[in-house]
Amino acid sequence: MEGSHNTGSDRGTTERPAHAPTTAWQLLGDTSGVVYVEYIVLVLMVGIFVALAIIAVGVPLLESFRMTQSFLGAPIP
Repeated sequence: MEGSHNTGSDRGTTERPAHAPTTAWQLLGDTSGVVYVEYIVLVLMVGIFVALAIIAVGVPLLESFRMTQSFLGAPIP
């Protein structure tokens, strides 16, 4: 049955795509999906940078807000 393609009549078997690697050594040289991995790494790095920036700016901003809030709420005019 070499060279025939799956018509759906033999439901128990699944065929591998022609470009799918068969061994772990072939996986090392396989470059399909590399762009997605690069995008995921880039998005993670940007997300970590943004989270650190929010923490670095947010904590002093919160302290300033709390101080202003206490001045405005003070009973002394």
